[in-house]
Amino acid sequence: TFGAGTTVKGKTYYLHSNGNWDEVSIANEASGGLGMLAMALGTSPSSDGMLIRGFFDAHTYLSGGFTVGATLYLTASGGLTTIRPSGSGDSVRVIGTCATTANVIYFNPSPDYLVVV
Repeated sequence: TFGAGTTVKGKTYYLHSNGNWDEVSIANEASGGLGMLAMALGTSPSSDGMLIRGFFDAHTYLSGGFTVGATLYLTASGGLTTIRPSGSGDSVRVIGTCATTANVIYFNPSPDYLVVV
């Protein structure tokens, strides 16, 4: 439990240089491609915590269809998707994989990312 800010359970955030957890976006490298990512476990990072790596039931903010073993990527608004971003300027970062139980994912963000040109 570290960092500050207000979060929404199940959304994905990045640790901003000011110490706040801010919602990710694929439209800007600094807010999705770079740095530490985590999933909110509640509304307060300092008391509810943030999931840095592990299993999570991502049913609320998971789009693109759940398929066992599918690769997960960030979306523009703190969600996850099985559809690889392809728009010009989008940051593409692998976030994890779909597990064997419906909507349960293994959240394990890659430190690497690409920008679509």
